[in-house]
Amino acid sequence: MSIELILPVSNLKNTSHCDCKHPQNQQYPIMKMRMSYVRTIITIIIIVVGGLVVWINDAQIARTGEYIHYNITDLPSAQTVMILGASVLSDGTLSRVAQDRADAAIIVWKSGKADSILVSADNRSAQYDETRTIRDYLIDK
Repeated sequence: MSIELILPVSNLKNTSHCDCKHPQNQQYPIMKMRMSYVRTIITIIIIVVGGLVVWINDAQIARTGEYIHYNITDLPSAQTVMILGASVLSDGTLSRVAQDRADAAIIVWKSGKADSILVSADNRSAQYDETRTIRDYLIDK
């Protein structure tokens, strides 16, 4: 007569979490030092690049600040407002940048600060015509 002992699976010991001397459970101090070194280098690079971006942005604002106007009343009058092109989406609508530029030109023109609007954009083919798309947007507005 034999007796079998059946244990649930949850009672089995998982050797991957034990403190035994298996090679897969050993700590590798050299690898930890290298990873710490790599993390430090990456952190320094991120800080330097971020600081460089902020510095360049501030320098550009300082150089061009007199040409940036946030209020239409501060904007000097001009003969023409020029809209530089930006992409047209595959569905034939203006990209967000192109639409913002066109909307700003409409505001300037309607306020009487400019007599006309000039659209300068890509017209490389009959299928892709930023100029016509921006013009049609302006006419609809």
